[in-house]
Amino acid sequence: RDLRRQVSFDLYAANGERIAAYRADFTYHSLELGRLVIEDVKSPHTRTLPVYRIKAKLMAAQGQPISEI
Repeated sequence: RDLRRQVSFDLYAANGERIAAYRADFTYHSLELGRLVIEDVKSPHTRTLPVYRIKAKLMAAQGQPISEI
């Protein structure tokens, strides 16, 4: 439920300073999982790009992992 497109998330450094933003393709609340799901459609090439990998790791470190499709 609550499907949204092009949702932006702020990314923060360890000291709490905002350093970048990440824009997800889709977000929705999964009733099965009981949490917000963040999904991104990526080609095999794009998944390997350093900027994307860093943003994905920052999202996961902030407790918001990305589901890649």
